[in-house]
Amino acid sequence: MENKTWERDFREYEIHSLFSFGGIDNEMFLLPANIKIDKFGNIYVLDFLDCSVKKFDRTGKYIQKYGKKGRGPGEFTNGFYFDVDKDGRIKLINPNDNKFAVFDKEKVYEYKTTLTPGRVCFVSNNEVVTFQFMDPFTFSPFQRINFLQKDIFQYQNVFDTETINDNEDLGMLPFLIGDIHYTVSNRLIYISSILGYVIIYSDEGMIENVFKLIDETTNPRVEINKSKKGSRNIINFPRREEYIFASTNIYKDDLFVFIMPTELQMKAEEFVVDIYSLSERRYKYSLLLKNIGMVSKIFISDKQIYITKENTEIEVFKYKLKDYNEN
Repeated sequence: MENKTWERDFREYEIHSLFSFGGIDNEMFLLPANIKIDKFGNIYVLDFLDCSVKKFDRTGKYIQKYGKKGRGPGEFTNGFYFDVDKDGRIKLINPNDNKFAVFDKEKVYEYKTTLTPGRVCFVSNNEVVTFQFMDPFTFSPFQRINFLQKDIFQYQNVFDTETINDNEDLGMLPFLIGDIHYTVSNRLIYISSILGYVIIYSDEGMIENVFKLIDETTNPRVEINKSKKGSRNIINFPRREEYIFASTNIYKDDLFVFIMPTELQMKAEEFVVDIYSLSERRYKYSLLLKNIGMVSKIFISDKQIYITKENTEIEVFKYKLKDYNEN
């Protein structure tokens, strides 16, 4: 997939590094991945191989870690994805263990799932939404779970299941791969990594609005898998170049989409971030990030950029858009 940079409105900005921590010569991280922040500016980093989330203050000083490798309560065989709410509650999920854990200060709540969800986000103090694509025909990909009362609420399915041929076995649907976030206006947002749709759900769980990212998308590859029991259609997992983005985040009303870099962009160390307005459901502008090293994941607020680098370093930048009057 080629990023059509000529369609993008690149804005000029000022940027400077504030601080960094971790790195190849530091034992802080084994494999840092996603970054999130809370309302106090504390920084949370998922350490994939350490099966934990590590918390730092707004200056990068280490505070605490949540979770560890293992099979007991609050332990994981790998830390796949996480979320943090504005007050610092942490939710860590591992599809291989079929469970997630919520860390609320000294308390740990565990919940066993049945659909091996790969994404999660908080919606309230006691509720999270999980995202699964293992069986999206029988169950909605998005389920709101009250982990204290053990209640489950299913969001409207993105599929019209009545139109699916019962005899067509597609297996799990990897083209559903994407991210979910919850907004301050009580909206669940789903962004498809492959098909490029942004689906906005109401707080009642119904699809409220849909719009598309500006990049062109490719159709999922379907192959015939033959076995002794006959043949069936299987949708293959996408190749790296078929993913639209490497990571996304929401800050206030804006959706930030870190576009999956091409090999040329990685060699040049130039990375593209697209910004969309959720309330207006439209593309706004893009940032071209240069001279910041090899980037793995990005989290962006209105003033700061948090970057996970391939050398296991986290670097925080302060940025400001140059004056621009939108017509």
